[in-house]
Amino acid sequence: MIDPAPEPLLPEPIDEGLKGLASRLKALARQLGSARGEALTWDLRGLRQRLPDLLDDLTATVGLVQEFSSRLSAFETPEFGPAVENYASLLRSEAGRLGMELTGEYPEFQAFPVELHLNLAQEQVRIGKRSAGTLEPRTIVARLQKEKSRLDRSSFNAQRFMKTLVSSYDLLIRGQDPQRKGTSSVRLVAIHDLLTLRTGKGDYSRQAFAFDIYRLRRTSDLIYDGRQLQFEHGRTQGIDVPTGRGTDALNALRVFPVQHDG
Repeated sequence: MIDPAPEPLLPEPIDEGLKGLASRLKALARQLGSARGEALTWDLRGLRQRLPDLLDDLTATVGLVQEFSSRLSAFETPEFGPAVENYASLLRSEAGRLGMELTGEYPEFQAFPVELHLNLAQEQVRIGKRSAGTLEPRTIVARLQKEKSRLDRSSFNAQRFMKTLVSSYDLLIRGQDPQRKGTSSVRLVAIHDLLTLRTGKGDYSRQAFAFDIYRLRRTSDLIYDGRQLQFEHGRTQGIDVPTGRGTDALNALRVFPVQHDG
């Protein structure tokens, strides 16, 4: 038994409805070009003979636009069901084709460190901080890849970020419950919350924080001002940070003096 074709998000490729209109517009452009030539050469007889055909082509073109507009107005983009599931699958397939992992479920996806939000009710997508009206999977994935490349190329100061982490760590350690004496680690989510509070950057998401940690671990020995930074693993309140071999779930930071041999 042959499996039925997956249900599409749109009843037909949307450009199909414009093919007839495009053909009609080309014919209209040819008519207009001929009419303009006759007008420039004062061929009044030819121009009078052409005007009825020009009017017929123009009327037919307007009719095609009205027909397409009516069909588009009557169409409602589905927000759930097999069509949306298939649409999400197409997005993942397109991402995989380019070697990019797309995680999450509709309407929220991530192609680390870029977040993708789909709003089919509003027929809109948000890629990172940019919104667009395109819903075509290949176009969305291409823009995701472009945004990932832009972020990978953006400047990053490892020393400055470590200074921020260490100062946040010191402040939070001093504020810990005295009964937790001896505890030397601080939750990363607490550090992130403090950073957003101190900087006033409400748009500094945990995904962006994870990306900074990713870049730090990739470019630095994690030593700042004679102190070693150590990220601890844990799923509880963890932050997923990619590595060259997969993903680490990091949930805490510990800072301690560097031990020198001898």
